[in-house]
Amino acid sequence: MKDVLQLIKKAWLKDDLLDHVKSTNTIDFVLSLKDRTRTFVEIANDMEEKAKSKNKFWYDRKSRDVLYEVGEQVFLLLPLIGKPLQSKYCEPYTVVKWLCEVDYLISTSDRRKAKRVLHVNLVRKFIV
Repeated sequence: MKDVLQLIKKAWLKDDLLDHVKSTNTIDFVLSLKDRTRTFVEIANDMEEKAKSKNKFWYDRKSRDVLYEVGEQVFLLLPLIGKPLQSKYCEPYTVVKWLCEVDYLISTSDRRKAKRVLHVNLVRKFIV
């Protein structure tokens, strides 16, 4: 380990490297740093896009669209009364309105809020 650090120190303290750094003026250094930073940001963005598309491909393989009709009975994943960090699927409630692809307005008359907007991930179909 000590040898590696000594090699790094020698590489950094080479006279020709110091002369090169001393010979560049501040404006040129800042401009080159700006260009290198821009290049690194572009590379990072490209890698991020590739990772996102790969993750989306793997997620979408098993995902399914879920549609509930107005008036249909569903179970809701709601927090337990008095225990906000615990939740369970509660009795069947009625779907009042479809709001968008993933949100539903559900009638919860026995709870504090009479109607709730819930994401489809919190809703399960009630099968008789």
